[in-house]
Amino acid sequence: MLGLVNMLSSSKPSSSDWTPADISSLIAWYKFDEGISTYFVGGSANNHVVSEWRDKSGSNNHLTDTSTPAQTASYNTTHPKQDQTSKRVIFDHGGDSLRLTTSLDLGSFSVTMRIFPDGTWSDFIWEDASGNNFLKIQTAEQARVKIDGSRHDFNLPEELSDDEIFNISWERNQEGVIQIYIDGVAGTQSGTGDGTEDITELLTIEKIGEPMNAMEVAEIVICNNALSSRDRDNLQTYLDNI
Repeated sequence: MLGLVNMLSSSKPSSSDWTPADISSLIAWYKFDEGISTYFVGGSANNHVVSEWRDKSGSNNHLTDTSTPAQTASYNTTHPKQDQTSKRVIFDHGGDSLRLTTSLDLGSFSVTMRIFPDGTWSDFIWEDASGNNFLKIQTAEQARVKIDGSRHDFNLPEELSDDEIFNISWERNQEGVIQIYIDGVAGTQSGTGDGTEDITELLTIEKIGEPMNAMEVAEIVICNNALSSRDRDNLQTYLDNI
């Protein structure tokens, strides 16, 4: 029994060595300050437009630009809210977006992001071209998800503040139960919808961005299943240490 206990203990990752690669359902991982390709657009030596943000999960779900510099995310190391140790991909125009090379159709899922907002709310984060699917921060107190045309609203566990970085997760488990988390704490369903949607109704996401206000993204983790409580805790610890 002692040997079994030791084996189980040694298999549990510590906060220092755990990464999203340890999540078995990982299908896309856009890592802080890695895999980002840029090209220069005139006006400033630091005006670098993102051409690609590579997926580190091994699934090749890369994010690419829209081929229009005025409508593409930037990566500017001299941005007022950045320094050399806290670089982020910046979506600071209404048309700014990055697109998946192939759209994702998700039954059970988890989409987690570390975000630094700069302005008021009502921002689409992920969506498809039809408008029938999206992940959205509606207000400082509410977030939404729309899956195959059905919308579900959630009150957040705390009011979000402009210019304060946070982690947000949208999840749906195998039973169809939806949840939205801020820094690992669950919100409550309120308003449109009932917080459940059968996993046969797929969430389709094609692009990230096009915010109404500036939004900076440090890291993104997408899984094709809801997270276990252990993975959710480990992910929060990992993101908080970026």
